[in-house]
Amino acid sequence: NKPHVPRPCHRLDYDTSGIIVMALTPHAQRYGQMAFEDRRTDKTYVALVAGHLVEDEGIVEFAIGKVPDESEEYNRWACDVMGIGDASSSEAQGRLQFIEGSLREARTEWKVSTRLSVPINEGNGKDGNDSDGSTLVAKYTRVDLKPVTGRGHQLRLHMAAIGHPILGDELHAPKEVADAAPRLCLHAQSLRL
Repeated sequence: NKPHVPRPCHRLDYDTSGIIVMALTPHAQRYGQMAFEDRRTDKTYVALVAGHLVEDEGIVEFAIGKVPDESEEYNRWACDVMGIGDASSSEAQGRLQFIEGSLREARTEWKVSTRLSVPINEGNGKDGNDSDGSTLVAKYTRVDLKPVTGRGHQLRLHMAAIGHPILGDELHAPKEVADAAPRLCLHAQSLRL
């Protein structure tokens, strides 16, 4: 009879920091895994995103699935922002073609915590000013995120889909946003079973 090795009851994306639940007994592991599977958890993440969100709170509901990535040897996660998902649809021509059976509903609730404006020192003029004399400003927003569902890369995809990618996201953000931070600015802040 082998002793139980503590194991996680769930996963975080590789680059995401923060809290994770570890099961110390087999019973706790079954309970924890079922709580996540049955959506009996309350998770909150905090992220730093590009730009200022106009609204103070909102909901993102775009399905998430996998699409073939011809430049890599694996499939990648993507958001179905057009709401089509059907590769045979005539409207889907030229849009993402999801791998059959991979597309699943996803819902994220978000709320603005703080809007930040940071002067930057890379203007065309001297002292960080633009050529017209105005100060250049980088705009960011700190947001609280609640994933109602738990899909791969859900928070990263949903924030990018609404035009506010997470800083440091090398997979789903434009290069200038990915390079704006030394790591992914996404942190699992709280978790309640």
